Amino acid sequence: MTYYYGYPKTANEYIYVLCKNAQYKNRNEVVTTEMQVWKWDGTPIASFKINANLSAFNISEKYKKIYAVDIYHENIIYVFNLPFI
Repeated sequence: MTYYYGYPKTANEYIYVLCKNAQYKNRNEVVTTEMQVWKWDGTPIASFKINANLSAFNISEKYKKIYAVDIYHENIIYVFNLPFI
């Protein structure tokens, strides 16, 4: 099961969105955070697994970065390279 949370962000011709994927292994739920990238026509471009629980993110086209906040510790900011720019 995949569910999207937060607002999608856009950069050039792509849409970035955070989602959680829930899978069940041996009756235990395993949830992973993922960033999906789509074209404006809805075509999926990429999906990146992120080893952190994120609450929000924003994009800087100028610096080609994604900035994200940890869900449990608001003073922890993650910085990722922005692909596809």
